[in-house]
Amino acid sequence: MGVNMEYKGKELKVINFNFPEMKVLRKNSSFKTKQNNVDSYVNWVLDILRSFHGKELEKGEQFNACCLYTNKKNVDLLHKYLEPMTWLNYSPTECNELKDDELGIDVSEITQKRI
Repeated sequence: MGVNMEYKGKELKVINFNFPEMKVLRKNSSFKTKQNNVDSYVNWVLDILRSFHGKELEKGEQFNACCLYTNKKNVDLLHKYLEPMTWLNYSPTECNELKDDELGIDVSEITQKRI
């Protein structure tokens, strides 16, 4: 699943993707709009991580969204759709070697121990 690419000493699986459907946040965006964006994005991230992990999480283990990589254009685009706290918890790492429709996944860091 995906092609391999090396980036800063890490081997990434690169897949083509589309972000989930979300609405651009404005100053007067409703709570429901914000929450729908969060739900769509977080579920999208978790679906990708689950598909690459391929097994149940062990006790005390959680998914690590920072193992996802995308280019600066996509990182900036996500800022328009997500609130800052969601962004901090689920933001992908920037990698400008990826095309606009590519997502890199560092499968060695898909999970981490819960803190």
